[in-house]
Amino acid sequence: MSTAYGGDPARAGNRPLSPRQERVAQRLLAQVGPGSTAFFRDACELMSDGTAWPSVTHVVAHLLREVFSSLQAVLEAEDAGAFDRPDGHKARIRAILADLAIAEDDLVGEMWLGLAGQGNPDNLATRAHRDGLGGPRPFNGEFVGYVDKVEQVLDVVLERFETNYFEVFGRLEELLAVSQPEDAHAEALRRRFPRTEAVAQYFFTRASPAWVTRLYRAGFFAAPPAAQVDEDTATVHFPAWSPSQFLARIAALAPDAAAIAALAMAGTDNVRVSHDLIEIAAAVPAPLSSRLVPQVIAAVNGRYRLLVPQNAGALMGHLCRGGQVGPALDLAAALLRDLSAGYGPAATMHSYAYGVILRDHVPGLVTGAGLRALGLVCQALEEIARDDLARTRADHAEDWSPLWRPQIDGRAQRSDTDLRHALVEAVRDGAFSIIESGLASVTDVVAELESHGLVIFRRMALHVLSRHPAQARDLVAQRLTHAAAITDWRIRREYLFLASKGATFLAPSDVRRLLALIDSGPPDAPRSSSPQAEARPQPTDPVDRDRRARWQRDHLAAVQAILPPEWDARYQALVAEFGPAPDPSAPVPEPFAIWASGSPVTAGELAAMSTDALVSFLKAGKAPGDDAGTLSPGSLRGALSSAIQDDAEHRSAAAASFILPPPPAPRPAPG
Repeated sequence: MSTAYGGDPARAGNRPLSPRQERVAQRLLAQVGPGSTAFFRDACELMSDGTAWPSVTHVVAHLLREVFSSLQAVLEAEDAGAFDRPDGHKARIRAILADLAIAEDDLVGEMWLGLAGQGNPDNLATRAHRDGLGGPRPFNGEFVGYVDKVEQVLDVVLERFETNYFEVFGRLEELLAVSQPEDAHAEALRRRFPRTEAVAQYFFTRASPAWVTRLYRAGFFAAPPAAQVDEDTATVHFPAWSPSQFLARIAALAPDAAAIAALAMAGTDNVRVSHDLIEIAAAVPAPLSSRLVPQVIAAVNGRYRLLVPQNAGALMGHLCRGGQVGPALDLAAALLRDLSAGYGPAATMHSYAYGVILRDHVPGLVTGAGLRALGLVCQALEEIARDDLARTRADHAEDWSPLWRPQIDGRAQRSDTDLRHALVEAVRDGAFSIIESGLASVTDVVAELESHGLVIFRRMALHVLSRHPAQARDLVAQRLTHAAAITDWRIRREYLFLASKGATFLAPSDVRRLLALIDSGPPDAPRSSSPQAEARPQPTDPVDRDRRARWQRDHLAAVQAILPPEWDARYQALVAEFGPAPDPSAPVPEPFAIWASGSPVTAGELAAMSTDALVSFLKAGKAPGDDAGTLSPGSLRGALSSAIQDDAEHRSAAAASFILPPPPAPRPAPG
């Protein structure tokens, strides 16, 4: 028959907690946590003045339900998910009662089981929720008796939990003291100890590396917990897993056993377990790490990705240093896949983490893998730039890189948050590293860069040639004497810099061809395309003449070292008229953008302006005759982008007109 348990019953009235209630609260705090303690104390306070609130019965039931939910989470075995069936709640309670040595026919066992079950009127969930459209359940003697029964269950269960777990932890200490565990010891841990997180954490934070193989054979590492999704609150919880944390702790001390145990781990979307897996792989020798790479890649491609992506980047470097270049490339390909641009308002921790990988860990990969690694990074840059193009509706060849990356050298301020900059710098530095370490020739590196179709790669190829012109003289000559290249405003800075560094390596025939191209000048700015305008003779535009002369001055300045006397005299005359040419190697101010809610000028109004009028408007910040205040660059961003994209062909041909000369250097102060 059942046994009665003593204790002060719950009573209505304004009073402090009873001794039993205080005892329950203290044990909840020590064994479960402050949250459940707060829920229980609030329920007791509400019970002390229950008649003051009509809905107090529902609130108290809900608070007690939270208390039991917390307690059950602490007491449940790790495989409690096996009880997911209609009577699963009672099955979980029976398992806990068995662990605590409380018989099911004991009064407390019967009372606790009586609080569970779907459709049970005494179920705490039923008591907490409304009954259809009816009013609150009354606060009466029946409800006071119900709460008294709940308190009795809590009192006894927590007392037994406290008593049993002193004994449990004592037995755990005896098990942990075994210096050379056998399979029987691991089996005893599995069968004779509660499989709760409290027990698991106590054991795995103290176990020595000698336990790894025995625990592996007993199946302790086979089934990591999955991410826990709460659809009601739209949140995801990633529970820590003591076995994987144990492996990460001892991996460096028992690498072979730790790697074998980690290989047995089933796939999971729990990012905390994946984090432990990466730490295990980074702690064991690279040949063992390589065997774990498929599991790490699965985590990279998983639903929730990685907790700390930089750690996967460090693993990539560990693999390279250990000679495991193939697995390192596989991991790099996974990390660099599906990157998203994170610049301006869209900057995210994702972008920062991958920026750190590109800056700190990709260089080691490039050093170890050469052109194969460079190709991966180039592909990532091309994909992220094309994704940006898809959002701006640009054509497939244009990437607007002269605007967001005006110079290839140097480091952008936003390299850690804008992945385009981080990728550009990784490609650039990787290209130089490969050449300077002898892993590939300048010709091979330039071929890899130019195999990608965007302008940014053409610019980087020219930049590489300008650093090593003597090693690729034929390529230098081909690029400098290419008619389309010399007039392409998008690569002008890199072209001029290559000309200044590589002109002395040109053959006489190439010099003559280059000077002929400079003499031809840039293409004329577009004019009205109407039939009436084309029929009329076009007067010489002074602006066009000056633009042509400045263009020729800039190109002659770049190749001044090889100019024949007559060409040098021509160059000096242009300098006397227009001033010295800008230095193509001088730092370029980093672009900026200000996001505004709307533009004071429409895209149609900007599109209707001629090139000269648009340039004047942008220089002045207002239309001619407009007395309003100067407009900010950010306020024009959207309208100007649309206007240029809608007439990209004609505006691109006149792009040089939009390049303003640098401001004059300030005069030194007198004295």
